[in-house]
Amino acid sequence: MAAVQDTKKEAADAFIVSGGAAPHHYQPTPTTSTPSDFGQPQAQMTTSQDRAAAAAAKRKATLSRVRNIVLVFVLPGILYGAVNDSIGDWQAVLVSAIPVALSFAISLRVGEFDAISPIVLVAYLVTAIIASRYPDQTIPYIKDVVSLGLLGLVFLLSPIIPGWNLIYVMARFGEKDPAKRAAIVERYREKAMYRKGTVILSVIWGFGLLAGSGAIAAVVWASGWSLTAIKWVDLGITLVVVGGLSLVTMLMVKKAENRAKAHAAQAGAV
Repeated sequence: MAAVQDTKKEAADAFIVSGGAAPHHYQPTPTTSTPSDFGQPQAQMTTSQDRAAAAAAKRKATLSRVRNIVLVFVLPGILYGAVNDSIGDWQAVLVSAIPVALSFAISLRVGEFDAISPIVLVAYLVTAIIASRYPDQTIPYIKDVVSLGLLGLVFLLSPIIPGWNLIYVMARFGEKDPAKRAAIVERYREKAMYRKGTVILSVIWGFGLLAGSGAIAAVVWASGWSLTAIKWVDLGITLVVVGGLSLVTMLMVKKAENRAKAHAAQAGAV
């Protein structure tokens, strides 16, 4: 009897020492199936969860950028082309401004920083006012010339004012997590390479948008093409410019991320 009690005590001691794991000769039927039940270290679980959260945040940011491009640059041109033959020119400009206003409203609703939609919206409203006073069928295209040109100037000139580089401002105020926002601010202050990258991107966007504005102006007032051709070439130029600049931005950001990972790996190996 005493031997049996000693055996039970040894089994209980082994259970406690092992942190709650059953002795090897005892095989209970598992009732749950979480990663930690199969011996995965907690540190690995945290790392995996962090990666998943980062991937989800990146997908959300990408979808947000695509949504803004579609609402601000794609749908307005399509709407204007679809309705300007059936209603007045300035009314068509107002209708085409609806997706831009919707983009701005969505950004406010979800707490995103949007520096582009308000500028484009102002350009559309000013164009509608001018078009209502001057019955020239080419006037409505001022909206694209002005919106792209004004955005280009803002991107190009913003790095002149320290801390107001538009690329940096959009990254900083577009981040809702206070810790990540603080990290962006610290990186901008401490990392010269990061500041240089934001300046380069701002300049690229500035010259690209100004070039698009000039190309649309040339097509509208110097090509001699029909209004139908001008209407769709205008949309095509806008899509090529904005799409191309977005692609360049993605490639540069990806290159910077890979460089940062390589530096981190080298630092960890030392």
